[in-house]
Amino acid sequence: MPAIDTNQPSSAFYHSEYRNCEIVINYVGEQYSGEFRVHGKTMGSNTAETFEATLQSLRSSADQYHYMRQQNREDGVLSPADYISAVQAIWRLLKPSQRRLLLFHMSAADYQCEVDQLLEVAELHSTIQLLLSYADIARKLSDELAYIPPTSPAVIDPIICVLMTPTGVLTNRSDYDDMRTLQLRPEVAKALESINGYRPT
Repeated sequence: MPAIDTNQPSSAFYHSEYRNCEIVINYVGEQYSGEFRVHGKTMGSNTAETFEATLQSLRSSADQYHYMRQQNREDGVLSPADYISAVQAIWRLLKPSQRRLLLFHMSAADYQCEVDQLLEVAELHSTIQLLLSYADIARKLSDELAYIPPTSPAVIDPIICVLMTPTGVLTNRSDYDDMRTLQLRPEVAKALESINGYRPT
């Protein structure tokens, strides 16, 4: 952890991203004071005597923020504009390899790719690593959309269905060598296509 300058009235201590929220904690006097922000706007704050208590409280507040947004989405229907806005918001949070995956997937016929192709694009070594990378993108997208897809017994992680159609390798738990394809949801692909500057060259 960075050193704390106790000679200053307020010294920056911690800065990170959690569920698309920015968490900032400062050391102020004898306490840790923090806040979480969404798109630059402060949504919650907390002060505690320990760093761990402050961080946990802020993360809990961020969890509650996302839960309330999900509860307030009454119809569960997502528009193309929702997807465009969400993809724009999470783009800066993605790793370079995740961006390459999305752009490659977007340019494929029917937005469907062989797993081996995707592994090469992302420079990964296993299907599990690939699915974890896509699951991370899906979680960010789900949080931004305030939407969790209906649970499906056929899919390993329902959240990933915000990003992918439930076909191919996603439906096969026992043998990853069969049906080795992944298909990007058309809504996500079209959102990527509509965002100027995110098209493949």
